[in-house]
Amino acid sequence: MKQWFDLVNDIWAHSSENKYETLNRHIECVFKYLNTIKDTYNLSAVIKNICKYALNLDVEIVERYILEIVKYHDIGKVNPLYQIEVLKNNNLIDKNIILSKIGTSHSSLSFFIFLEYLFKNKEDFKTKHLEFIVIIILSTIILQHHTDLKNLNFSEIGLDIEYKKEDFKKVYKYWDIDIDNEIFSYIGKNFFDKLDLIIKRKCDFDFFSEEQLTYLYFLFKLANSLLISSDFYATLEFKKNKEFNFNNCIINDNLKKILIKKFHFTKSLSDGSYNFNFFINQNKQKITSDNLKNFTHINDIRNWLNVQTEKNLEEALNKNYNLFYLNLPTGSGKTNISYRLALKILEKDKNIKKIYYVFPFINIIEQSYSELGKFIPEESRIRLDSKSPIKIEVSQELENKEDLLEKIYVDSFFMNYPILFLSNVKFFDMFFKNEKNSNFNFYQLSNSIVILDEIQSYDDTLWVLLAEIIFKISRVL
Repeated sequence: MKQWFDLVNDIWAHSSENKYETLNRHIECVFKYLNTIKDTYNLSAVIKNICKYALNLDVEIVERYILEIVKYHDIGKVNPLYQIEVLKNNNLIDKNIILSKIGTSHSSLSFFIFLEYLFKNKEDFKTKHLEFIVIIILSTIILQHHTDLKNLNFSEIGLDIEYKKEDFKKVYKYWDIDIDNEIFSYIGKNFFDKLDLIIKRKCDFDFFSEEQLTYLYFLFKLANSLLISSDFYATLEFKKNKEFNFNNCIINDNLKKILIKKFHFTKSLSDGSYNFNFFINQNKQKITSDNLKNFTHINDIRNWLNVQTEKNLEEALNKNYNLFYLNLPTGSGKTNISYRLALKILEKDKNIKKIYYVFPFINIIEQSYSELGKFIPEESRIRLDSKSPIKIEVSQELENKEDLLEKIYVDSFFMNYPILFLSNVKFFDMFFKNEKNSNFNFYQLSNSIVILDEIQSYDDTLWVLLAEIIFKISRVL
């Protein structure tokens, strides 16, 4: 019996000028980038945190089916009209098929074929009813992987699927794929209406609590981010015939050594100024033993604050805390202290991948980027705000201009730097904004240090919500 994935070497995923990419090749390439991203950012541990500790779900089955969602995301490109009219695949026989309801689209067909696969494997969920519903919720990213995210409305999805079923049947018939009439009939308006009642907690099914829904939201954002980012990289590789790597996107062991050495053990900085952190490092014991009340010079107070906050952080880390509040007066050196604390976390936690500095005002971004630039190599940091300059290194000036602009765009768009200085708008867009461009990088928050500066400037009416989101995400990411 013919199966959909028997067709993937004949079906095209993309075509450009005189070349094409088979769907099989595209799926392989998507998984290459997905696995690289997962390994680079240790995302299996994050998925485990969300599923096991926050949602009480079977980790293995959720992670396995997230991968299946990715595998099926483009299977709807079997749509003959998409192949013939969009990709100009002349290998297909034009049987004068008329698809008035789906036209040349493929996402809704991909979604339906995945659901059919899911129902055929319902034995996997014999005692896992909640997991089954979660996978269906996550699978809606297939519908939206080319668009902005929308609020989930399963009743509307059901109406759309019901409307397009006749066209789906024509595609099955075109490829001689057997239709399971029972499943085909079941996946429709009535099924999605029931699902809508469940997620809105308007029936007896024991769905998630309000608190747990936030963690389900994180899981949804993470799965979506993984899919659209992997898909983007794979598509760009086909178009540019160039593989992308993530070697310099995170804080690796070598960069960690450089950062620590520059901050703690370098006496003179690149601009010729004295590094007072070198003095602090050499005199920690004395500074700690001194009585704060006896200090008469502000620099002595700053030195003591550096040492004391670092000590407080170590105590908190030993208690497995992952959220910290630094409250110091203006002029006390918060920027330097925050960086010191970030380095301490780096020393303690081998899983840290990035450092985010988040600011409400551009002038503070400029100042902090310049001040901490004394300790951070130029190629390892970037500013991302509305006035940030285009980052071009001297060594790049001789490269092909088109390749250079492309690299600058990709590296900035995908935040491919270990240490980032960005506006709070750009940062929180990753959490709350529906636009596709704001959803690519959610996975990059995993295993990162985030420093939110000047939080007193945030809108009081929003701070309670932000604080709750920050607390919950710090537990699982």
